[in-house]
Amino acid sequence: MVAWMLVGSMVFSFSSLGFAQEAEPKAHPQVEAQLETQAEAVQPNVEVKVEATTEPKVEPKLEPKLAPKVEAPPAAQPVPQAVCEKFRKDILNTGRAGYASRVTHYFTPSINKYSRYLCSVMEGSCVVTENGRSTLHNYGIKPQSLQSVKNNCVHGYGNRTSPKGQISPCLDPCYTVAADFSEGFKFGQVLYFPKLAGRRCGDGSIHNGCVIVKDVGSAIQGANRFDLFLGRCKDFKNGVCNERKGRLNVQMDGSPYYNVPSKVAKEFIKERNQEFHRLYIKPQIQK
Repeated sequence: MVAWMLVGSMVFSFSSLGFAQEAEPKAHPQVEAQLETQAEAVQPNVEVKVEATTEPKVEPKLEPKLAPKVEAPPAAQPVPQAVCEKFRKDILNTGRAGYASRVTHYFTPSINKYSRYLCSVMEGSCVVTENGRSTLHNYGIKPQSLQSVKNNCVHGYGNRTSPKGQISPCLDPCYTVAADFSEGFKFGQVLYFPKLAGRRCGDGSIHNGCVIVKDVGSAIQGANRFDLFLGRCKDFKNGVCNERKGRLNVQMDGSPYYNVPSKVAKEFIKERNQEFHRLYIKPQIQK
């Protein structure tokens, strides 16, 4: 009885003091902070890598871009074969006529003031442009206005015409040569220079190798001496046209030449007359 009373009084005393339930003792704040610091020091600083659970990004497949369809340009029409190239073998079979010993060039100066020495003595013709009007001066012929359609020889005239007028006396750039008539050359005679074939003229056209004898010159003497007409020229000095780089007469120097058979020569002259009209006379008429 006494024992139960003692026990009851002890329980009462403990409960009254706040110890009825067991509780974890709380450390002093300074001690708690010290313990946390020691715990951090003991545990290693381990970096934990967390693997991404998202699926890798897959780039969408792009269809290759096809180049836009471009229509092919129309095939170039074949250029009609020139007479001299067409009958080249026939020309060469006639046998070589000779070798050109020296070939110079001449031209029609385009100037702003008339010069008798330049126009009549040196070159034989010139085009003088004054106040917007162009006049052709040619040795032995009265001055002619280029604005007049009556004048078909827009670059000048050769020395003479054929007896029946079958061959035009017009100077034809790249296709007219002066020669020594005393050596047997005749007006309208066609010669073939193989080294001229395939060369480019001043107007951009491709030469076929044939030239027509239409002119003479006081300095052109000898069987193998020639002077090639290049056309009009503005930039010149001492009888040399500086506009024609790679001048064709240089290709003719020392090269062989051949007499073109009369049948082929007639076809070639007809061909050149048509081409001359297309290149020089027709544009003049259309102005």
